[in-house]
Amino acid sequence: MGEHAQGENHDEAIGLLARADKDIAKHLRALLKLKTKAGYSHTPATVDEFKRAGRAAEALVEAARRVATAR
Repeated sequence: MGEHAQGENHDEAIGLLARADKDIAKHLRALLKLKTKAGYSHTPATVDEFKRAGRAAEALVEAARRVATAR
């Protein structure tokens, strides 16, 4: 698309990615939600959150690989 989010608002990046692929944007949302919790909360992440984050990261990397090989 030739665009990137300019600000520090995670929702801008998620919205931009959703314009290209809504399913992949859900994975980014999951990762950024955990990042916010880990960075700004005193509540530790749960095992389930780590598992979800791992699956989300794998999905994002796979999507990036598909796009890179398609070019």
